[in-house]
Amino acid sequence: MREPKWADEIREAILELGGVASLEDIYTKLVERNVRSRTANWKDTVRDAIQQHSSDSKSYRGINNYFYSVYGKGKGIWGVRDVVTPEVKKNLNSLFEETREFELEELIQQGTDEEIEQLINNYSGLGSQAKIEVKEGLQKIRKASKVIIDKLKELYDYSCQICGINPSSIYGVNIVEAHHIEYFSVSQNHNPNNIMILCPNHHRLVHSAKAKYCREKNKVVYENGYEEVLKLEKHLLVRKDN
Repeated sequence: MREPKWADEIREAILELGGVASLEDIYTKLVERNVRSRTANWKDTVRDAIQQHSSDSKSYRGINNYFYSVYGKGKGIWGVRDVVTPEVKKNLNSLFEETREFELEELIQQGTDEEIEQLINNYSGLGSQAKIEVKEGLQKIRKASKVIIDKLKELYDYSCQICGINPSSIYGVNIVEAHHIEYFSVSQNHNPNNIMILCPNHHRLVHSAKAKYCREKNKVVYENGYEEVLKLEKHLLVRKDN
């Protein structure tokens, strides 16, 4: 049986790990899967394959842009750029058109499997097979999103990036939330550079007041012209170059 290309096998390994993984975890998963034969320098081959298939790397070959560098140069954390097929993504876009962005973010982060299934079943624009594929796609997206969001919450010590307040230090509970800069309902982009960690108050304000993030000035600009510079910023302005 012909072995798959390294890039394809690495992609499958990272997807099994939730869509985001460290190099060490990728190596471990590849050994566990045992699909590809391994030479003495196989880990070098894996690193090369990732960088050759990532536009975040100087070694990118210009095709099959499978991977992205999650936290920037030298961090050794890689993610799969598209966890679902273009057809599933198209169907997700149709499904999400009937769901408000804030409700969708809550559903992706905190919703139960039953709530997800109800959302899909209630949508009449998909056939039975498409609904199965969309459900599986959403499961992959939620798994990948959880890994990334949990790591970002830890990065900011469960504090809001806009006001800097850590609710857990005051009330003893971690209630910060993830906000998608480019709306998730449009892009399904769960890459870290599209996510802010916000307290519930600022999360609701950003949506209700139609705020936009200005990356060049590292500030949130509300529809009425009011601006707030992010008090905490550790990942949005990182230059990705491996």
